[in-house]
Amino acid sequence: MKIEHVKDYPALSNECTTIMIDTVKQNPCAKLVIATGQSPLEAYRIFVQRVKKEKIDVSAATFIKLDEWVGLEPEDPATCEYFIQEELIKPLGITKEHYIAFCGKAGDLQGECERIQQELDRIGEIDLTILGIGKNGHLGLNEPSEYQFPLPHVVELDKRTKTHAMLKETTHSVTRGLTLGMKDILSSKRIVLLVTGAEKEEAFQVVRKGVVTTKTPASFLNLHRNAVCFTDCL
Repeated sequence: MKIEHVKDYPALSNECTTIMIDTVKQNPCAKLVIATGQSPLEAYRIFVQRVKKEKIDVSAATFIKLDEWVGLEPEDPATCEYFIQEELIKPLGITKEHYIAFCGKAGDLQGECERIQQELDRIGEIDLTILGIGKNGHLGLNEPSEYQFPLPHVVELDKRTKTHAMLKETTHSVTRGLTLGMKDILSSKRIVLLVTGAEKEEAFQVVRKGVVTTKTPASFLNLHRNAVCFTDCL
C-alpha cells in the first residue's frame, strides 16, 4: 500500500473525492464500497457537489454499504444507513437497484450476510473501496482477533468500537455488527484508506510498518497492489 501524507483534512478529502470522480467518469457503471464516519464525510460532500456541478451521471453506478450496527432501526441517526442515505443516496438520487446494504434489523443475521454475498457475486468485481481505520485498527467492523473472516459476517464488537462516535447518537446498546469480510475488501480493484486525527495514530503505526497482523485488521491493506492511504498523521 502506498502512503501519501497530506497537510490537513480538507486536502485528504479532496484527494479521495478526485479518485471517486475519476472512477465514475471512467466507468459509469462502477461499483463502489462506501465506509461511514467522520474520515470520509467531507469527501462525500465534495463528491456530491462536484457530481451536480459537473453534471456527472452516476445513475448507473452501484454503491455498497461496508458495514452496519446490529439492532438499530434504519432511520436511527446512529446507523450507517442513515449516514449514507443522507450524505450520498438521497442527494444523488440513487435508486434501490443501485444500492446494496446490510439491514441491521434483519431477523436472520447469517441469512443477511449470505444475501449480501450473493449480491456481490451478482454485480462482479468492485471498482473502488473507501475505508477508514478504527481506533483499534479495525477495518469496516472486522475487529482485532486471532483470525479474520473472508466474507460478510456477524461480529461481536470490540470494547473500543462500542464507544464509536456514531453510537453516541442512539440510546440503544449496540454489541454486534455486520460487515464485509477481508476477501470482499481485498478483491476491490482499487482501495483508498483515509487516516485522520490523533486518535488513529497508534493503530496506524502498525499499518505503516508494512506488516500484516490479525490484531490490526487495517494492516491487511498492505497486501493490496493498488491501495493508497491519505493521512494527515505524522
